[in-house]
Amino acid sequence: MENLLIIAVVFLLGTIIGSFVGLCAYRIPRRETILWGGSRCDYCDEPLPWRYKFPLLGYLLLKGRSACCHRPIPLRYPLTELTTGVLFLVLFYDLGPDVQLPVAAVFVGLLLVGALIDLQSGIIPNRLTAAGVAVGVGLSAVLHQGWPVDALLGVVICGGFLYLGGVLGEVLFGAHDGMGGGDIKFAAMIGAFLGWQMGLLAVVLAALTGVVFGGARMAVQPEGVAHREIRFGPFLAGGALVGLLWGHAVWDWYLSLIGGF
Repeated sequence: MENLLIIAVVFLLGTIIGSFVGLCAYRIPRRETILWGGSRCDYCDEPLPWRYKFPLLGYLLLKGRSACCHRPIPLRYPLTELTTGVLFLVLFYDLGPDVQLPVAAVFVGLLLVGALIDLQSGIIPNRLTAAGVAVGVGLSAVLHQGWPVDALLGVVICGGFLYLGGVLGEVLFGAHDGMGGGDIKFAAMIGAFLGWQMGLLAVVLAALTGVVFGGARMAVQPEGVAHREIRFGPFLAGGALVGLLWGHAVWDWYLSLIGGF
């Protein structure tokens, strides 16, 4: 019974953070404050009644429609809350009640905000990535009680890897709309939290999955659709989650693989 209560509390906390993630993803690109001001309807800007502000439950009570103008509530809101709740459970299972847990929770929140904004707007705002780099380096300094060398190396190596990849793409393929500056700074933020080794793993995984996705899209979609810009932020976020949760296992598997040759 105690374990069930802990699971419920962790999941509930995750959905609350997920609700805040959704709010940040909506407001940050519009340069609105995230520190105050209640939730409002996306369509008519009416304040949301308090009883409908509970994560997931509010969506169910409203049957997927806004309380004021009865238009469909974007599905991204409950999906973000559910996803964050599940990720918090995975983090708790993996890390337990450790000092690293709140750091990982902050990191996951930043990843989700960046991925959502990129999906919706095609950008990753500088103020998100700059704040993320500062928080990642600062937390590394506090936790390791010294100069955060690994975090700083992560910023330079992960950001530099994507930057050089973009330059190489321009040279080889003449792609002038390749890797965006927001993606490069997002990768630097990932390096600040994961360090250079796990951060580089995350970026490489993101690049590989992005290439596979792009190739598959070109194979099955019309030419005009297939050549549209790929939003790379979600791939970086996915690679970072793998690096955070299973990075060491992936490294060990890779080293054992190349050791067999």
